[in-house]
Amino acid sequence: MTVTDNWTSNGSISLSGGVRGNRVTGTVVVTDDNWPRGARRVMKNAGVHVR
Repeated sequence: MTVTDNWTSNGSISLSGGVRGNRVTGTVVVTDDNWPRGARRVMKNAGVHVR
């Protein structure tokens, strides 16, 4: 599985990089609910409630 260019509020999220070919790159850890505009747009279009 390849996970690329995502946002998260949990800096400990991992797919056990390298195990079974998993690859995680470009993850942005967001603090204090300070979601970037692009992340807010994705959440809105996905139907996720954004404060």
